[in-house]
Amino acid sequence: KKIAVINIGEDYFQQAFQLANFLRTQNFNVEFFYESNLGKKMKKADKLGIDITIIFGEEEAKKNYYKLKLM
Repeated sequence: KKIAVINIGEDYFQQAFQLANFLRTQNFNVEFFYESNLGKKMKKADKLGIDITIIFGEEEAKKNYYKLKLM
């Protein structure tokens, strides 16, 4: 399975980047999308055949969770 990790906002770059690296150490195939807006990132994930997208931004940080989207 291919996984994409997407941060929403520059303030959440570091947490999303750490998650992507952790998943790589667990032998997952991970892409990390950090440039442009959420819509463009999601289109890129779809174009690359990503199976699962993990989203992390302000709302997720406040509630201490990651949002998963099956593509």
